Amino acid sequence: GEITSVGTTTFEEIEDLAFSPDGTLYAWAKGNGLITIDLATGEGTVVLDPDIPLEGLTLKKDEDNVFFGAVGTELWQYDGNTNTLEVLCPNELLGETEALEITPEGLLLVGTHNVPFGLHAFDVQTCQVIEADETLTNQFDDVEGIALPVEACSSSGSCNDDDLTVQAQLM
Repeated sequence: GEITSVGTTTFEEIEDLAFSPDGTLYAWAKGNGLITIDLATGEGTVVLDPDIPLEGLTLKKDEDNVFFGAVGTELWQYDGNTNTLEVLCPNELLGETEALEITPEGLLLVGTHNVPFGLHAFDVQTCQVIEADETLTNQFDDVEGIALPVEACSSSGSCNDDDLTVQAQLM
């Protein structure tokens, strides 16, 4: 229950964090790109160094080295297996996106800034919003982070509506 300093990443600003299934901690360092963070020392190491202002990093749970991130209303994908970075869905997100999390089914949970329906589900295959949470309208307009608890999903990697709980950092 305590916060303990592990060390410094040596990077100025970390935009978002994502754990891989093997326990590696990744982050997007503003102005530096994708990094790994040593859990024992806190030291960061650059993995990919593009000059892209990415926010809302998440890692596909079933593909150990495929990441999603957002730049404004664009959804980007980085495939570490092929070392390719590309715009996957240009201008299809509802607004300035600051938070992403992926469900075991492959849907993205998307948190946007200053737009109605600040939290919604997005289908990466079709580049379409499939469900918006209308209960958040006018309540929260700056979703900064989203995390799905591991316990919310079965060992088979699937979630059902009764088991799924979303934790979001709302501003």
